[in-house]
Amino acid sequence: MQAFQSGPPPLAARQPFTWSGVAALAVRPGIWGWCWTLLVALALGGAAGRFAATAWWPALDLAVRQLPDSGEIRGGRLYWPTNVAAELVCTPYLAVRVNPRAAPAPGQAADVVIELLADEVSVQSLFGYWVFVYPRDWGIALNRPEVEPAWSAWRPHLSVLVGAGVAVFGVWCWAIVALVAAPVVRLLAALLRRAVTLGGCWRLGMAALLPGGLVVAGGLLLYAGHGFRLLDFLVAFGLAHLVGPWLALGAVWRLPRRRPVSPFAEPAAEPAVPAPESEEAPATEPPADSPFAAPPAPQPAANPFAPPPAESAPAPETAPALESPPGASEVSPEQPLNPS
Repeated sequence: MQAFQSGPPPLAARQPFTWSGVAALAVRPGIWGWCWTLLVALALGGAAGRFAATAWWPALDLAVRQLPDSGEIRGGRLYWPTNVAAELVCTPYLAVRVNPRAAPAPGQAADVVIELLADEVSVQSLFGYWVFVYPRDWGIALNRPEVEPAWSAWRPHLSVLVGAGVAVFGVWCWAIVALVAAPVVRLLAALLRRAVTLGGCWRLGMAALLPGGLVVAGGLLLYAGHGFRLLDFLVAFGLAHLVGPWLALGAVWRLPRRRPVSPFAEPAAEPAVPAPESEEAPATEPPADSPFAAPPAPQPAANPFAPPPAESAPAPETAPALESPPGASEVSPEQPLNPS
């Protein structure tokens, strides 16, 4: 099996708005990806809070002022004093109706219509039609003396809660979508012979989805400022989800190539590490008859055609020392002769 090694990462800015930038965020794990994720999530949450404070809260203020002095939901039923259908508020964004007898109502005049029926509440919009049954164990006040103080106390904090909820939900959706798309990106990178890990594929998917979040945030701000209608916002929302796949496919192409390693290439010589100097005495070699002794060096074979070695001349024999006659006396050279 042929081994591969990855090439150098692309030298691009760490930003999620270009193919090279998304590829750089994928192959260079670090804090940049999380910083961009947090920034886009805050932008999306801020746009959602701004939309709620501009489009929905003023409409709910008018609806609270139109509530009667008595009215509630108790035991899963709606108790309305007049028992006649009434429209509390109707704006281009939100409409709230009370219809205890389920009388025929006019067509949808707002983007979202909330209708309180005798034993359920219905929500209508371009996204569909939903019906929710009143909880039987809860008591919900629908009168102005009780609802108005509670609404005035919670209204400033609801924008923050909506923004934080949308930001957390956006990050959770990006992470799940990137996790599902990571094997597909990994397969595409393998087909194109690009070097990237499975974790890098997940980071690539996360980075590719961030510009779409900014598009959604811009669409919400335009929708809140009467620049967009609901249909315009839905078109922008759909286009935002096409930006992610387009950036992901281009970023895979910009990933570094895998370079094949030649099996005939000589391995790089490792630099010699000098042995640490030690003051201890060198270890003695084991004896020759030890099983751990190194084998003797092989002797070269004798050449049969080599001339015989020259014989060395015998050393000259020294003359034997003369023996003195038996009657001679030994004279010390230090003592003078005594003439007589």
